[in-house]
This record gives sequence, C-alpha cells and structure tokens, in this order.
Amino acid sequence: MKTDKITILYNPKKITLLYSLYPFWMARFAEGLHFTTDLDWVKNKDTNELLLIVGWFWGQDKDGTQLHLIQNLSSKYRRLAYFDDSDGSESSFLDILPYVDLFYKKQLFKDRSLYSKNFYGRRIFSDFYHQNFGIEENPSPPPLPKPQNESDLAKLRVAWNIAMGQYPNCKVKEKLAGKLHAWIGQTGMGLLLDKPNPNRSLPNPTLAKCQARFDAKCYRDTVGYQREHFQKLIENHPSFLTGRIPLKQYNKELSQVQAILSPFGWGEICFRDIEAILNGSVLIKPDMGHLETWPNIYEANQTYESVSWDGTDLLDKTEKLLEDTEKMNELRTNAFNKLKEAYGTLDIRVKGVLAEIRGISLKTKKVASMK
Repeated sequence: MKTDKITILYNPKKITLLYSLYPFWMARFAEGLHFTTDLDWVKNKDTNELLLIVGWFWGQDKDGTQLHLIQNLSSKYRRLAYFDDSDGSESSFLDILPYVDLFYKKQLFKDRSLYSKNFYGRRIFSDFYHQNFGIEENPSPPPLPKPQNESDLAKLRVAWNIAMGQYPNCKVKEKLAGKLHAWIGQTGMGLLLDKPNPNRSLPNPTLAKCQARFDAKCYRDTVGYQREHFQKLIENHPSFLTGRIPLKQYNKELSQVQAILSPFGWGEICFRDIEAILNGSVLIKPDMGHLETWPNIYEANQTYESVSWDGTDLLDKTEKLLEDTEKMNELRTNAFNKLKEAYGTLDIRVKGVLAEIRGISLKTKKVASMK
C-alpha cells in the first residue's frame, strides 16, 4: 500500500539545521515526516516510499560515490527529491538530475541555460572578475558538472533561502541544535529555535552611516575578490564604517546604522542581507537580477539599493542614499514588509513543497506554483 510519509535524510551542519530545515521544524503543515542522519538505515531499513535528501554529500562523499548512491536510492524510492543548500546559485550536483524527481535550491539562475556554462572559479561572479579584472587562481578549480539532458532542468525548484531561519544568530542555540537534533526531533527543534514573527515592528535606526565590516580573507581568490575590491573602494570614506570590532559592538552597530553593505560571500545571499532588513537598515548589495529566490527580498530599487558588480557606482549611490530619507524609508519598509509577508505564508510554502514531493497536485494556485 502506498504511503505519503516522507523520510528526510539530512546532513547536520549549521546551514541545514538552522535554515534549510527550519521551515519543516516550524510549519503547521509539516506532518508525516521522518528525520534521520542514518544513511545505512535509509538504504536498508526505511519502508517509506518518499525520500528528501537535504544538504547531503558535503563532507560525506569522500570517495566519489554520490552518483552511485543516488542511483540506488532512486531505484528504492517511489519519489526522490534533493535539496542542495550550498551557498551559490551554481551546483556541484547537477549530475544527479536524471535520478531525482525534484531538485531544490535556495536560489536559481533565472536563465536556466546558465547551468550548461563553465564559470571560471565555479561561480558566475568569480567568472566576472576573472573576465573583467584578470583575477586568476592557481590551481583553478575544475568545472562543475552539467545537466546531461536539457529536459532535466525542469526539475529545478526554489525552496526557500536563509531568510527563513534562526535570527538573531545565537551560539547557544546553534550548539544545542548541533548536539540535540537527533534526540529532540522535529517538535523539539521547533521549540528550541525562535519562531518567525510576522507581527514585528520596523526598527528605526538613526545613524546615517553604511556599516561595511565584512571579512575578505577566507575565500578563494576569484570568489573573495568582490569583497576585497569593495573594501578598497570604500577605504577611509566617511560614509562607511569598516574594520574589525568586538562582536557585541558589531551587533549593536547593526541596529544603529541606516544602511548595510553586503557583498557576495561563497554565494550571493548572505546572513548580512537578512540582518540588515530585520534591523530596519537599507540593504546595499551587488545587483541580484540574475537570481530567482524566495522570499524575493531582492527587487532592485524597491527592496534594496542595487550597485554594479564592478563597484563603479557604489560610492555615489551610497552617498545619495544616506542623504535621501524618503528613499531610505521606502526601501527599508518594502524589504521589511516583504520578509514579514514571507513569514506569514511560510506554512503555505511548506505545504506546497511537501505536496510536490508527494506528487500531489494542489488546486490552490498560490500553493501549487513552486517553480
């Protein structure tokens, strides 16, 4: 007899526990789920017919057997879905597309044909800085796998990005979640983590500065170049707050400044983006127009101040923004409301994703349209 119970095999790393799985911990509609980190149990003892794999292979695939594993799991389960919660819009796992029914990510290229291209440095933006600024890496990382069949791109879906997750970042809860997730399960994680608050009020920071305290040293050369380049552009500029400060002072400052600059990290979407919006600041960020994501808090000149990837307009736009109270209020209000709206519809979003994994067609267009 067919069952609609879904097994969720997950990698218990921070991004998965506190963000990718967060909607499942919290949503009212997240029923009929069995969470496990035990791959052997999944392969040999699980009797469910539906499997969702979240964040797997990072650190586990030491011998290159991931494709063989997916092939075997595809034969065992009636429906198989994979959630790649890595940082970038690109993916290291597109070679598994023929063997899964659905492939979720936090964000996708609007132009799906980009998944058939090679990017120097394995990122669309690292390729940009290689092509336009001559930045190279030695050795250069090998190309990412490409989809074998163009038709498989139809399996790509946006689930949710890191706007859905634990804010503010709490080291105590992070450690507890890392140690207890297997014991306390879905109910316990829902109680441990902070719930999204769709009724929260918009903060009103008053310090007319742009906070730009971000690290640029922990990345590969082409990936980290944007941060290094932006740091050089804003060095000693009076509109920006730069340099390292103690964490307590850093967090207090985030709540005071009227703007926050958030360049790309390993991927385009960063925790600083969400911290800016939740603190009532205007998000200043390299243009995100190439992405599809949810919640879509990246509408240029509507929810954030978009600047070019080469940074040529960064100083001018920031100076004008900090002098334009009306525009700042419009941007920060729009972004804050967009995030609150997402909090209010998270249950519906989760219901749609789970229905899609189960192969159920929902009549409600708002729920069923997950592409």
